[in-house]
Amino acid sequence: MKNIKMNNKPFLSIIIPTYNRAIYLGNLLSCIAPQVKESGLVQICISNNSSTDNTREVIMNFIEKYPGLIVYNENERNLGFDRNMFKVIKMAQGDFTWFLCDDDLVVENGIEKVIYFIKNNCGENIGFMTLATRSYFIDKKTGKQVTYSDTIEKDKPKVYKMDKKDIIGQCFPASVFTSTMLFNNNFLKKILEEEKTIIEKALEAKEYIQTFLYRLMFLKYPNLEALRFNEEIINEEAHRYKFYIEDIFQLHYITWTKLCDLLLSSKYMNDYYRKIVIDDKRGTTKTVIIEMGLMKSFEAFNYSSFLGCIKMFFQEAPFRLALLFSAFFVFFSIIPSAVLRNLYKIFIKIRHKEKWQKLWLYITVKNSEMSKGSRRLYD
Repeated sequence: MKNIKMNNKPFLSIIIPTYNRAIYLGNLLSCIAPQVKESGLVQICISNNSSTDNTREVIMNFIEKYPGLIVYNENERNLGFDRNMFKVIKMAQGDFTWFLCDDDLVVENGIEKVIYFIKNNCGENIGFMTLATRSYFIDKKTGKQVTYSDTIEKDKPKVYKMDKKDIIGQCFPASVFTSTMLFNNNFLKKILEEEKTIIEKALEAKEYIQTFLYRLMFLKYPNLEALRFNEEIINEEAHRYKFYIEDIFQLHYITWTKLCDLLLSSKYMNDYYRKIVIDDKRGTTKTVIIEMGLMKSFEAFNYSSFLGCIKMFFQEAPFRLALLFSAFFVFFSIIPSAVLRNLYKIFIKIRHKEKWQKLWLYITVKNSEMSKGSRRLYD
């Protein structure tokens, strides 16, 4: 079952890659489909990555209920997350494209707010926009919400122009969160058409294709501008996904390093942005070590194979860094979780002083809750 299309050219395309999350996808579609109040203004593009659950049935029910709203593709085989994302990007026909994941939820009237923001702020030179999001855990002891991520910048205006060095360096709030991203589809389609070789190499990294696209876009078109819509559009309970050491290393080191190297090899790279991307690449080492430490501190130090992790470090990283990763990995394997957690708590107290308790509650709930989930699949 594939390629169910709509006829009229929309203003906004909402694109959703999906795989085996029928319940979450149903919740998302129940949230956004009723918000589309003007026929033909919005299209919802869904690419089903050969799901084995009842994803197709869920989508077909919404296609029947909201005729003309949904454009649907179903892959005959699983292409992996990034290639499925790439597939659904190509399906978008609107003037602007909004990326959503199948487990997101949009606030009431969120689509209307996004359309109003675009129409009243985005000129022809606006290539990229970001939205504010909030997610939270429910503390089971108190029943209260504990914020997991809140990207609203209270010291900034509702709409402001972003600094391009922050875009290239991934320094804006929730820079890798798919649901924060809006593209001018004119420039997005041009990038896809004109930069096929480097994009194909980026797809081989298997993750974060959306972040690579906007960074490449601003390198190629230096006169483009980006806007921040500093209002909460995504608000949802955070999903509990368990990560393994192999996952952390793949996402934060292997993939990120490959994408940074591709950007550095681009003919559009200049000396100013080169330093920013190199710093971003160097930061991956620190990120992996900190993540491993937090996983151990909160008894979530999961891995498929101890020796397999060591082998992975030496296969994928330079010898010096492989030794560093291995040393910390072995150290974290040996040290008791309670000892490491107390050391980390002392560090937080010293570093953040009177604000430490709120931060510690966030860190504790986040890492404790994440350890209870199922392993995140990237398909």
